[in-house]
Amino acid sequence: MDAMNEYNSVITLTDENGNECEFDVMDVVELDGKEYAVLIALDGDVEEELDPELIILRVVHTPDNYVSFEKIEDEAELNSVFEEFYSHVEMSINAMESDDED
Repeated sequence: MDAMNEYNSVITLTDENGNECEFDVMDVVELDGKEYAVLIALDGDVEEELDPELIILRVVHTPDNYVSFEKIEDEAELNSVFEEFYSHVEMSINAMESDDED
């Protein structure tokens, strides 16, 4: 099963100050036995930005069947997840280009 199917494509998260923000779940990356959500904020200006900021959070499954997210403190871990996400993007682009050639 595709990991994206487990999550809504738009989620609302609350920051440490109690502010809510909506995010689009771009991808869910599995790496070294862990899941990571790659998010982009839906603040209305995303389509106009040439280089929108991605947010990567570790997905945590709780014993009571809830999903929560943790900030990644380790820069090496964060970079590894980004590289895996980027490879997903490249594969998707290559697949679309192959479909266009057929």
